[in-house]
Amino acid sequence: MRFLFTTIPGAGHFHPLVPTARALRDRGHDVAFAASPSFAPAIEAAGFEAHPAGPAWLENLGDPVMQKILAGEFFVDLARMGMVEGVVRAATATGADAIVRGGAEVGGLVAGAILGLPVASIAAAANKIYWPLIRPGVARAAAEHGLDGEHVTSDDFEVLRVDRTPPSLELPDYVAPANQINIQPETIDGGGELPEWFDDLAGGLSST
Repeated sequence: MRFLFTTIPGAGHFHPLVPTARALRDRGHDVAFAASPSFAPAIEAAGFEAHPAGPAWLENLGDPVMQKILAGEFFVDLARMGMVEGVVRAATATGADAIVRGGAEVGGLVAGAILGLPVASIAAAANKIYWPLIRPGVARAAAEHGLDGEHVTSDDFEVLRVDRTPPSLELPDYVAPANQINIQPETIDGGGELPEWFDDLAGGLSST
């Protein structure tokens, strides 16, 4: 099968997707990513083909695109900045059989509905907090593309929802939807230099 992963252009969004992408590739599947063209070097450094989708930006508070996101409907606004159309182009170019999106990346969700492709998501614990907050905006963005927004954002629309929340940290009253599975978080060697504050943090932890 051919899988197209979609991600917000930031390490905290991309890295949790990499172990699953590598596992699929190791099993003989074709895997590619669609993301900001500015993020292509990070995707390619991890060993995957990168396709441009959405505006050219990197996740940081000083980026003009990030400023627009913070002033609007948060990551939902990326769907209105060409992300949906970019994912559609990437899925068509790669002949994707399915789309796997990072939890915060909603363009892949809308694009999958447009193309009639199965969509899965991989999300961290924070998704349980922000998804209910952005869900109405995602429904509106889907409707702007001629879709039934309530259907696209329903709990059972995605064929699979991968949750990486450690069970010991799960909220006691949380009820997982039927299409959700919980898997152990995995780390990757993303390369690059660690931030300067890391040494101070490590020193503080070792002294406690």
